[in-house]
Amino acid sequence: MSDILKIEHHWDEENDRWIMTSMDVYGEFGLNFMQGDEYDLFVKDYGKADPKLTAFYKTILEQDIVKGNTRDIINKVCWAWINLRTGSANEVFGEELIKETRSKLTK
Repeated sequence: MSDILKIEHHWDEENDRWIMTSMDVYGEFGLNFMQGDEYDLFVKDYGKADPKLTAFYKTILEQDIVKGNTRDIINKVCWAWINLRTGSANEVFGEELIKETRSKLTK
């Protein structure tokens, strides 16, 4: 039996991405996303929470540096995640926060 209570898939046309959010029986939030509109691929390859992306999201929330409603914050985190993975995140969040976040994600 799974500990997942709820999984939701959201299409964000403005940002051209599918977003997956989940909540488990312990109240833990999960997040994943895929750029593009290929829903079958999204479900197959991105249908479960990404632990590192979820940790990044939680770190950004803890730092209270991103404002907006939940959907806005998730999209900002998705863009920051892309930038982090492509090496341009320092421009978005600053070098010190990125170093701190990377150290948390690699433990």
